[in-house]
Amino acid sequence: MRRALVFIHRYSGLAIAIFLVAASLTAPLMLPIHGGRIAGFAGGVPMMAAGLVIVLLSITGIVLWREKRGARRYAGGRTGTGAVPCPRSTGSVHASE
Repeated sequence: MRRALVFIHRYSGLAIAIFLVAASLTAPLMLPIHGGRIAGFAGGVPMMAAGLVIVLLSITGIVLWREKRGARRYAGGRTGTGAVPCPRSTGSVHASE
């Protein structure tokens, strides 16, 4: 079933423009594309690879975020400096003889 938008002139009643709705053209293809049936096995392999890439990018994003969050906590809340706090020295600078 195709749907169309029809624009009609308000005084003459003539059709000014007719547009096919994009959803009516693409909706029948959605399930075969997402199910990998549109190109058989050759189409299913790239779809599976794309799904794995999305999962891996999500996981690495969370890991990097947690590492950055931990570094900010260790830095005492300072952000943007890239500095890591150094332990304060308690002894003298010169070695005793």
